[in-house]
Amino acid sequence: MENNLRYFLVVAEELNISRAARKMFITQQSMSMHIKRLEEEMHTKLFNRKPHLSLTSEGEMLAETLHQIRILEENLSNRLNSGNQEYKGALNIGISHSRANILMPQIIPAYKKMWRNIDVVLQYDNTFENMENRLVRGYLDMFIGISQIDNSDNIEVVPLRNENLYIVISENLLKKFIFSQNPDCVKNFKNGADLSLFKDVPFILNTEGELSYKIYSRYFESNGIHLHSIISSDDSQLRTVMCANDLGAAIMVELMLMHVINYNKTTEKNHLYYFPVTGLTVPSILAYHKKKFLAEYARDFINIIAKESALYYKKLQM
Repeated sequence: MENNLRYFLVVAEELNISRAARKMFITQQSMSMHIKRLEEEMHTKLFNRKPHLSLTSEGEMLAETLHQIRILEENLSNRLNSGNQEYKGALNIGISHSRANILMPQIIPAYKKMWRNIDVVLQYDNTFENMENRLVRGYLDMFIGISQIDNSDNIEVVPLRNENLYIVISENLLKKFIFSQNPDCVKNFKNGADLSLFKDVPFILNTEGELSYKIYSRYFESNGIHLHSIISSDDSQLRTVMCANDLGAAIMVELMLMHVINYNKTTEKNHLYYFPVTGLTVPSILAYHKKKFLAEYARDFINIIAKESALYYKKLQM
Protein backbone atom coordinates (compact mmCIF):
# COMPACT_ATOMS: atom_id res chain seq x y z
CA MET A 1 0.00 0.00 0.00
CA GLU A 2 1.51 3.34 -1.07
CA ASN A 3 2.35 6.07 1.45
CA ASN A 4 -0.52 8.43 0.57
CA LEU A 5 -3.00 5.68 1.35
CA ARG A 6 -1.24 4.71 4.58
CA TYR A 7 -1.25 8.33 5.71
CA PHE A 8 -4.91 8.66 4.77
CA LEU A 9 -5.80 5.68 6.96
CA VAL A 10 -4.01 7.15 9.98
CA VAL A 11 -5.79 10.49 9.54
CA ALA A 12 -9.10 8.64 9.12
CA GLU A 13 -8.39 6.80 12.38
CA GLU A 14 -7.28 9.84 14.38
CA LEU A 15 -9.48 12.49 12.71
CA ASN A 16 -6.74 14.93 13.69
CA ILE A 17 -3.94 15.97 11.33
CA SER A 18 -1.46 16.83 14.11
CA ARG A 19 -1.88 13.51 15.96
CA ALA A 20 -1.72 11.55 12.72
CA ALA A 21 1.48 13.35 11.68
CA ARG A 22 3.13 12.64 15.04
CA LYS A 23 2.09 9.00 14.81
CA MET A 24 3.75 8.68 11.39
CA PHE A 25 6.81 10.78 12.36
CA ILE A 26 6.25 13.48 9.74
CA THR A 27 5.32 17.16 9.99
CA GLN A 28 1.74 18.37 10.06
CA GLN A 29 2.37 20.29 6.83
CA SER A 30 3.70 17.18 5.11
CA MET A 31 0.68 15.14 6.25
CA SER A 32 -1.70 17.81 4.91
CA MET A 33 0.10 17.76 1.57
CA HIS A 34 -0.20 13.96 1.31
CA ILE A 35 -3.95 14.16 1.91
CA LYS A 36 -4.38 17.03 -0.54
CA ARG A 37 -2.40 15.11 -3.20
CA LEU A 38 -4.53 12.00 -2.66
CA GLU A 39 -7.74 14.01 -3.04
CA GLU A 40 -6.41 15.49 -6.29
CA GLU A 41 -5.46 12.04 -7.61
CA MET A 42 -8.91 10.66 -6.82
CA HIS A 43 -10.76 13.82 -7.94
CA THR A 44 -12.87 13.81 -4.81
CA LYS A 45 -13.02 15.31 -1.35
CA LEU A 46 -12.14 12.76 1.34
CA PHE A 47 -12.46 14.93 4.48
CA ASN A 48 -14.76 17.66 5.70
CA ARG A 49 -12.55 20.33 7.28
CA LYS A 50 -15.33 22.23 9.12
CA PRO A 51 -16.71 22.44 11.74
CA HIS A 52 -14.22 19.66 12.58
CA LEU A 53 -12.30 17.03 10.61
CA SER A 54 -14.55 14.19 9.48
CA LEU A 55 -14.73 11.70 6.63
CA THR A 56 -16.96 12.43 3.67
CA SER A 57 -19.03 9.53 2.31
CA GLU A 58 -16.29 9.04 -0.31
CA GLY A 59 -13.67 9.06 2.46
CA GLU A 60 -15.60 6.43 4.40
CA MET A 61 -15.82 4.29 1.25
CA LEU A 62 -12.06 4.57 0.69
CA ALA A 63 -11.26 3.79 4.35
CA GLU A 64 -13.46 0.69 4.30
CA THR A 65 -11.86 -0.54 1.07
CA LEU A 66 -8.34 0.05 2.40
CA HIS A 67 -9.14 -1.84 5.61
CA GLN A 68 -10.19 -4.80 3.49
CA ILE A 69 -7.02 -4.52 1.38
CA ARG A 70 -4.87 -4.40 4.52
CA ILE A 71 -6.49 -7.58 5.84
CA LEU A 72 -5.95 -9.32 2.49
CA GLU A 73 -2.28 -8.28 2.44
CA GLU A 74 -1.76 -9.50 6.01
CA ASN A 75 -3.58 -12.76 5.22
CA LEU A 76 -1.27 -13.41 2.26
CA SER A 77 1.84 -12.77 4.37
CA ASN A 78 0.50 -14.93 7.23
CA ARG A 79 -0.39 -17.80 4.91
CA LEU A 80 3.03 -17.73 3.29
CA ASN A 81 4.85 -17.65 6.64
CA SER A 82 2.42 -19.43 8.97
CA GLY A 83 4.81 -22.12 10.24
CA ASN A 84 8.11 -20.35 9.57
CA GLN A 85 9.94 -20.06 12.90
CA GLU A 86 12.33 -17.50 11.40
CA TYR A 87 9.53 -15.18 10.26
CA LYS A 88 9.81 -11.72 11.83
CA GLY A 89 6.35 -10.36 12.56
CA ALA A 90 4.17 -8.83 15.25
CA LEU A 91 1.00 -9.61 17.17
CA ASN A 92 -1.01 -6.52 18.06
CA ILE A 93 -2.99 -7.27 21.22
CA GLY A 94 -5.72 -5.01 22.61
CA ILE A 95 -5.95 -5.23 26.40
CA SER A 96 -6.44 -3.06 29.48
CA HIS A 97 -3.45 -1.99 31.60
CA SER A 98 -4.79 -3.85 34.65
CA ARG A 99 -5.35 -7.13 32.81
CA ALA A 100 -2.01 -6.91 31.03
CA ASN A 101 -0.13 -6.31 34.28
CA ILE A 102 -1.54 -9.54 35.71
CA LEU A 103 -1.48 -11.89 32.72
CA MET A 104 1.34 -10.84 30.43
CA PRO A 105 4.34 -11.37 32.76
CA GLN A 106 3.59 -15.12 32.55
CA ILE A 107 2.22 -15.33 29.02
CA ILE A 108 4.81 -13.37 27.02
CA PRO A 109 7.90 -15.31 28.26
CA ALA A 110 6.12 -18.62 27.54
CA TYR A 111 5.19 -17.39 24.06
CA LYS A 112 8.66 -16.04 23.24
CA LYS A 113 10.15 -19.47 23.91
CA MET A 114 8.04 -20.72 21.00
CA TRP A 115 8.21 -17.70 18.68
CA ARG A 116 11.29 -15.62 19.45
CA ASN A 117 10.97 -13.49 16.28
CA ILE A 118 7.36 -12.44 16.83
CA ASP A 119 6.98 -9.16 18.71
CA VAL A 120 4.00 -8.88 21.06
CA VAL A 121 2.68 -5.32 20.87
CA LEU A 122 0.20 -4.40 23.61
CA GLN A 123 -2.28 -1.65 22.79
CA TYR A 124 -4.03 -0.43 25.91
CA ASP A 125 -7.67 0.56 26.20
CA ASN A 126 -10.42 -0.15 28.74
CA THR A 127 -13.38 0.33 26.40
CA PHE A 128 -14.48 -2.47 24.10
CA GLU A 129 -16.11 -0.08 21.63
CA ASN A 130 -12.63 1.20 20.73
CA MET A 131 -11.17 -2.29 20.67
CA GLU A 132 -13.99 -3.69 18.51
CA ASN A 133 -13.52 -0.85 16.04
CA ARG A 134 -9.77 -1.51 15.83
CA LEU A 135 -10.35 -5.26 15.44
CA VAL A 136 -12.79 -4.79 12.57
CA ARG A 137 -10.47 -2.33 10.81
CA GLY A 138 -7.50 -4.66 11.12
CA TYR A 139 -5.38 -2.56 13.50
CA LEU A 140 -5.52 -5.32 16.14
CA ASP A 141 -4.91 -9.03 15.74
CA MET A 142 -6.88 -9.87 18.86
CA PHE A 143 -8.49 -8.46 21.98
CA ILE A 144 -8.38 -9.90 25.52
CA GLY A 145 -10.76 -8.68 28.18
CA ILE A 146 -14.32 -8.28 29.42
CA SER A 147 -16.92 -8.04 26.68
CA GLN A 148 -20.33 -9.07 25.41
CA ILE A 149 -20.53 -9.67 21.65
CA ASP A 150 -23.73 -10.96 20.07
CA ASN A 151 -23.77 -12.45 16.56
CA SER A 152 -20.97 -10.32 15.14
CA ASP A 153 -20.36 -10.75 11.40
CA ASN A 154 -16.71 -9.81 11.77
CA ILE A 155 -15.52 -10.97 15.19
CA GLU A 156 -14.83 -14.49 16.41
CA VAL A 157 -15.02 -14.99 20.19
CA VAL A 158 -13.07 -17.49 22.30
CA PRO A 159 -14.69 -17.63 25.78
CA LEU A 160 -12.15 -17.74 28.59
CA ARG A 161 -14.34 -17.58 31.69
CA ASN A 162 -17.49 -16.05 33.16
CA GLU A 163 -15.81 -13.97 35.84
CA ASN A 164 -17.59 -13.30 39.09
CA LEU A 165 -17.88 -9.71 40.21
CA TYR A 166 -16.78 -9.07 43.79
CA ILE A 167 -17.43 -6.49 46.44
CA VAL A 168 -14.10 -5.52 48.02
CA ILE A 169 -14.40 -3.82 51.41
CA SER A 170 -12.05 -3.14 54.31
CA GLU A 171 -12.56 -4.56 57.77
CA ASN A 172 -13.07 -1.03 59.12
CA LEU A 173 -15.85 -0.18 56.66
CA LEU A 174 -17.47 -3.58 57.13
CA LYS A 175 -17.66 -2.96 60.88
CA LYS A 176 -18.92 0.59 60.38
CA PHE A 177 -21.70 -0.13 57.88
CA ILE A 178 -22.59 -3.84 57.94
CA PHE A 179 -21.73 -5.58 61.24
CA SER A 180 -24.49 -3.95 63.30
CA GLN A 181 -27.19 -5.26 60.96
CA ASN A 182 -25.51 -8.53 60.02
CA PRO A 183 -22.91 -9.66 62.60
CA ASP A 184 -22.34 -12.96 60.72
CA CYS A 185 -21.85 -11.18 57.38
CA VAL A 186 -18.38 -12.60 56.65
CA LYS A 187 -19.80 -16.12 56.86
CA ASN A 188 -23.11 -15.21 55.21
CA PHE A 189 -21.53 -13.41 52.25
CA LYS A 190 -18.98 -16.11 51.47
CA ASN A 191 -21.09 -17.58 48.67
CA GLY A 192 -22.76 -14.36 47.58
CA ALA A 193 -23.61 -10.89 48.82
CA ASP A 194 -26.73 -8.86 48.05
CA LEU A 195 -25.60 -5.43 46.85
CA SER A 196 -28.70 -3.77 48.22
CA LEU A 197 -27.29 -4.34 51.74
CA PHE A 198 -24.39 -2.01 50.84
CA LYS A 199 -26.52 0.99 49.85
CA ASP A 200 -25.06 3.19 52.63
CA VAL A 201 -21.42 2.28 51.88
CA PRO A 202 -19.35 4.75 49.80
CA PHE A 203 -18.04 3.09 46.62
CA ILE A 204 -15.01 3.50 44.34
CA LEU A 205 -16.36 2.37 40.97
CA ASN A 206 -14.90 1.81 37.52
CA THR A 207 -15.03 4.66 35.02
CA GLU A 208 -18.14 4.76 32.83
CA GLY A 209 -16.29 3.85 29.62
CA GLU A 210 -15.26 0.42 30.90
CA LEU A 211 -17.41 -2.46 29.71
CA SER A 212 -17.51 -4.11 33.15
CA TYR A 213 -19.04 -0.86 34.47
CA LYS A 214 -21.68 -0.92 31.75
CA ILE A 215 -22.55 -4.53 32.49
CA TYR A 216 -23.00 -4.10 36.22
CA SER A 217 -24.73 -0.71 35.78
CA ARG A 218 -27.43 -2.42 33.71
CA TYR A 219 -27.72 -5.03 36.45
CA PHE A 220 -28.06 -2.30 39.10
CA GLU A 221 -30.73 -0.53 37.07
CA SER A 222 -32.81 -3.66 36.40
CA ASN A 223 -32.64 -4.65 40.10
CA GLY A 224 -33.26 -1.17 41.55
CA ILE A 225 -29.81 -0.99 43.18
CA HIS A 226 -28.29 2.43 43.82
CA LEU A 227 -24.73 2.62 45.14
CA HIS A 228 -23.17 5.72 46.65
CA SER A 229 -20.28 6.38 44.24
CA ILE A 230 -17.69 8.89 45.46
CA ILE A 231 -14.66 8.13 43.25
CA SER A 232 -14.16 6.56 39.79
CA SER A 233 -10.96 4.93 38.57
CA ASP A 234 -10.03 2.47 35.81
CA ASP A 235 -7.00 1.26 37.82
CA SER A 236 -7.80 -1.84 39.89
CA GLN A 237 -4.59 -1.62 41.91
CA LEU A 238 -5.38 1.99 42.83
CA ARG A 239 -8.92 1.03 43.83
CA THR A 240 -7.43 -1.66 46.08
CA VAL A 241 -5.19 0.88 47.81
CA MET A 242 -8.11 3.29 48.27
CA CYS A 243 -10.19 0.45 49.75
CA ALA A 244 -7.39 -0.30 52.20
CA ASN A 245 -7.41 3.36 53.21
CA ASP A 246 -11.16 3.25 53.94
CA LEU A 247 -12.11 5.64 51.15
CA GLY A 248 -14.78 3.23 50.00
CA ALA A 249 -15.64 -0.27 48.85
CA ALA A 250 -15.05 -1.38 45.25
CA ILE A 251 -16.55 -3.65 42.61
CA MET A 252 -13.90 -5.82 40.93
CA VAL A 253 -13.86 -8.51 38.32
CA GLU A 254 -12.45 -11.83 39.48
CA LEU A 255 -9.07 -11.52 37.78
CA MET A 256 -8.29 -8.29 39.66
CA LEU A 257 -8.64 -9.98 43.05
CA MET A 258 -4.91 -10.72 42.90
CA HIS A 259 -4.30 -7.11 43.98
CA VAL A 260 -6.48 -7.71 47.04
CA ILE A 261 -4.89 -11.07 47.82
CA ASN A 262 -1.40 -9.56 47.56
CA TYR A 263 -2.39 -6.68 49.87
CA ASN A 264 -3.68 -9.11 52.51
CA LYS A 265 -0.45 -11.12 52.27
CA THR A 266 1.75 -8.09 52.89
CA THR A 267 -0.10 -6.46 55.82
CA GLU A 268 -2.04 -7.61 58.83
CA LYS A 269 -3.91 -4.35 59.42
CA ASN A 270 -7.31 -3.48 58.03
CA HIS A 271 -7.91 -6.78 56.20
CA LEU A 272 -9.70 -6.52 52.84
CA TYR A 273 -12.69 -8.82 52.45
CA TYR A 274 -14.10 -9.80 49.08
CA PHE A 275 -17.51 -11.32 48.46
CA PRO A 276 -19.03 -12.48 45.14
CA VAL A 277 -22.02 -10.42 44.03
CA THR A 278 -25.11 -12.60 43.94
CA GLY A 279 -26.31 -13.35 40.41
CA LEU A 280 -23.75 -11.29 38.51
CA THR A 281 -20.91 -12.46 36.24
CA VAL A 282 -19.13 -10.87 33.26
CA PRO A 283 -17.68 -12.73 30.25
CA SER A 284 -13.91 -12.76 29.86
CA ILE A 285 -13.02 -13.41 26.22
CA LEU A 286 -10.39 -13.43 23.52
CA ALA A 287 -11.65 -12.03 20.20
CA TYR A 288 -10.19 -11.81 16.70
CA HIS A 289 -11.31 -10.86 13.19
CA LYS A 290 -13.19 -13.69 11.47
CA LYS A 291 -11.73 -12.83 8.07
CA LYS A 292 -8.14 -12.69 9.24
CA PHE A 293 -6.07 -15.80 8.60
CA LEU A 294 -4.67 -17.07 11.89
CA ALA A 295 -1.05 -18.00 11.39
CA GLU A 296 0.44 -20.74 13.53
CA TYR A 297 2.13 -18.14 15.75
CA ALA A 298 -1.26 -16.49 16.42
CA ARG A 299 -2.96 -19.83 17.19
CA ASP A 300 -0.16 -20.69 19.62
CA PHE A 301 -0.69 -17.37 21.42
CA ILE A 302 -4.41 -18.11 21.79
CA ASN A 303 -3.64 -21.56 23.20
CA ILE A 304 -1.21 -20.10 25.74
CA ILE A 305 -3.73 -17.45 26.78
CA ALA A 306 -6.43 -20.09 27.34
CA LYS A 307 -4.07 -22.35 29.31
CA GLU A 308 -2.45 -19.65 31.46
CA SER A 309 -5.80 -17.95 32.16
CA ALA A 310 -7.29 -21.23 33.39
CA LEU A 311 -4.28 -21.78 35.68
CA TYR A 312 -4.53 -18.23 36.98
CA TYR A 313 -8.24 -18.49 37.83
CA LYS A 314 -7.55 -21.81 39.53
CA LYS A 315 -4.85 -20.14 41.63
CA LEU A 316 -7.31 -17.47 42.72
CA GLN A 317 -9.65 -20.11 44.10
CA MET A 318 -6.95 -21.79 46.22
